[in-house]
Amino acid sequence: MDRKAFVKTTGIGIGASLIPGFAPGKSEASEYLSTDTINEHDLWVLGHKITLYKETSGNFDLAIGVTPPNVPGPPPHHHETYDEIFLVLEGEMAFTVAEKVIKTHPGAMVDIPKNTIHTFSNIGNKPCKWFNVHSPKGFSTFFETFGIKATESDALQKSVDENIIAQVIQKSPEFDMIIVK
Repeated sequence: MDRKAFVKTTGIGIGASLIPGFAPGKSEASEYLSTDTINEHDLWVLGHKITLYKETSGNFDLAIGVTPPNVPGPPPHHHETYDEIFLVLEGEMAFTVAEKVIKTHPGAMVDIPKNTIHTFSNIGNKPCKWFNVHSPKGFSTFFETFGIKATESDALQKSVDENIIAQVIQKSPEFDMIIVK
């Protein structure tokens, strides 16, 4: 998939300033975007704030994500190795799983078996907060590789830079993220 197709499919890379809620203080998203709530494990990955929890005793990766209002997720993709689960904690999200659209609210769980094409987006006007598990362990390296430390200035904008997007398109198969072309 080329950069134009990636941007068209996801909306990522059109400029963070055009996405509602990205300016601190303009919406409820400011609670999640505030530097007061950032910790050393927070990363901005393609417009989503991701907190990784690496010290798990099981064979899984655990993350909590926050997606600002009306922000798309990654392009449709699948994993050959990883099963994935999302639990929606706050907000309204839409998941496309095997061509079926699932609209969710807080408390909803979406189970995505390996080799299932999927994506997600925040379809509401408030931030979404979600819990995410990849099993077996290993996918967190994708977040670490392409994420920008939330403590950096302009981390959110840097996370949707065209160079980052180009790297994701080129290298995503190395992380078992097979983007559907």
